[in-house]
Amino acid sequence: MATVKKLLESYERTGSYRQTAREMRVSHNTVRKYVLRAQAAREGMIEEIVPRDREIRQPGRVVTPEVRDRIHRILEKNRKKPKKQRCNAKLIWHYLLASGYSLSYSTVKREVARWREEQGYREVFIAQETDEGQRAEFDFGKVQLTLDNVPQSTPQASFVLNYSLYRFARLTPRETLMDIIQAHIAFFHDIGGVPETIFYDNPRTIILDPKTGTWNPGFLAFALHYGFTPHTCAVRAPHEKGTIEQSVKYIRQSAFAKQSEFPSLDAANQYLKDILSEINGSSVYQRPLTPRDGLIKEQETFKPLPTLEFSNYSMVTARISKYSTVTFETNKYSVPERYPGRTVTMKVFTDRIEMISDNEVWPRISASTAEISIRWISVIISKRSSTNPARSPMPGSSSNSMPRSSRSTMTTIVITPGSSSLSSACSKNTPPGISLLRSRFSPTGGCFQPGIWFTVS
Repeated sequence: MATVKKLLESYERTGSYRQTAREMRVSHNTVRKYVLRAQAAREGMIEEIVPRDREIRQPGRVVTPEVRDRIHRILEKNRKKPKKQRCNAKLIWHYLLASGYSLSYSTVKREVARWREEQGYREVFIAQETDEGQRAEFDFGKVQLTLDNVPQSTPQASFVLNYSLYRFARLTPRETLMDIIQAHIAFFHDIGGVPETIFYDNPRTIILDPKTGTWNPGFLAFALHYGFTPHTCAVRAPHEKGTIEQSVKYIRQSAFAKQSEFPSLDAANQYLKDILSEINGSSVYQRPLTPRDGLIKEQETFKPLPTLEFSNYSMVTARISKYSTVTFETNKYSVPERYPGRTVTMKVFTDRIEMISDNEVWPRISASTAEISIRWISVIISKRSSTNPARSPMPGSSSNSMPRSSRSTMTTIVITPGSSSLSSACSKNTPPGISLLRSRFSPTGGCFQPGIWFTVS
């Protein structure tokens, strides 16, 4: 009645059916109807403008009982057909048109949606409960961070123990098999044991073919070494490991909604470790124990850690170029000039590369020396002595401009990053006694190209 009152007031002000219809957003025929009923009520011809007991029954003009019955019969038959061979709303519409009915596609869609809401199956899940030490879940997530003033998307490897809801996470440089294994090793050491089973989705790094269940042999060897059983969820069924799905989101928001800029990846991981300590020490809804106390109870049923650590590396053979360098994953590394061969064996770890010759591991420096905040793969040392003056200098060494006495003790170190700009990091974190030189790989003296050359006297 309030709407009719506003309609009549608008008509008295404008004196136009169409202007009132535009203001009230109704049909001008509706305006005319109630204006005439108001006049009849004033003249005493009717008692009320809007009857109190009125019922609006607008019969279906297109979707007649016959049409509705045909649509419902088709949908009932759909239940027995394979999912990919069922009729959708568009096919039903074409069938009705071919049968001589005249109606729109949107009308059929509304009727199909109404039937599915009333008659369709509803997806139902059953909450799972696990015993102590029986199950953990793993998944990757992405975190947008700024490391050393460089914005980047960083993978976050996350774990959760289903019984205690103890959570663990670690930021990794990439999502390779070695990075996944390294995250597992850190998780096992953090919880002080190995759970019975670990559930995954279907990443191609660990399961080569989800349809046939073909696992990566390297990952199976790792699982055998630590004694846990890996399981995968069904394809496109994230609810089968819903605990880790929520944990990835919860850890990311709890940690990096507060802070997302760090000087290095190590600093970000230390910050994440502190946040996880707070999370695991807090009470959880409808659980009698905190995750940390629940972990203590689970540790009684964990499998013990193996005596020998798993060797997480791969062996690669590379050809030595005429510039005495080898290439691995588009990055170039220096090779000592005393090495006479044409190929070299590289032992690739997640944070470094060791080159092996005649059972001798050539000296290398870890990435922490320069404290650069991205994935450093390798630091190789190549010594030059005055006893070999005929050899051409390594690109960027600028040995010709140095006195002969300096050249005799000069060591050139090549540091190669995996990605991102390092110019600011080089200028701030160059170790004492090491000077950054220009080279063919970074002609401007910056750190944007694959080779970063330092010289130690």
